[in-house]
Amino acid sequence: VGFSVDEAQFATVSDAMVRLYECGSGELLKSAEIAGFYRSCGAFHPDGIHLLVSGRMTVMVLELPTLKVVATYEVLKTDDGSSTALVISKDGTKFLVPECRNMNSDKSKAFGWDCSDPLKATELFIKSDYGARMFSCAISDDSSKAVIGGHAPSILISMVDGATLKHIGNGAFFAGSSPTLLILSLQRVHA
Repeated sequence: VGFSVDEAQFATVSDAMVRLYECGSGELLKSAEIAGFYRSCGAFHPDGIHLLVSGRMTVMVLELPTLKVVATYEVLKTDDGSSTALVISKDGTKFLVPECRNMNSDKSKAFGWDCSDPLKATELFIKSDYGARMFSCAISDDSSKAVIGGHAPSILISMVDGATLKHIGNGAFFAGSSPTLLILSLQRVHA
């Protein structure tokens, strides 16, 4: 998952367990069972008191340091696929979850949520016109834009309404952000 805001702790997530460790010693501080999935991932909320973790179709909000689930959001709307990533904006106001559908891969979606209050998150938009499986995403430092990578060309979208701002190159399995919204991609190799 990564490091807490103060970098005093880090967490790991598996299909059935979340673990919280102390950075200095590596000591396990707490572990808890979760309704996860083999693709489960998570991110510390910048408020310093919550950890968001994806399940197959949900996002769970865990309270720190107890790892008690204090809210769960049904993010995905069909059981054909599963979430493939979870990112939270640096200011903690938004999170984005892309989906990889199995049978209807061209109908994969991304879900943008307002998480200013992690206990009362609300859906902002559903991005449904990507046309392929999605595997990664990143939110810009100012929380206004995001990049999504998958089997189709990467896209830059608005984090207000999910509108496509720009199509970028070939498919990209990994997308990342920096102050200039750098995209790291694995291009398809043609024989």
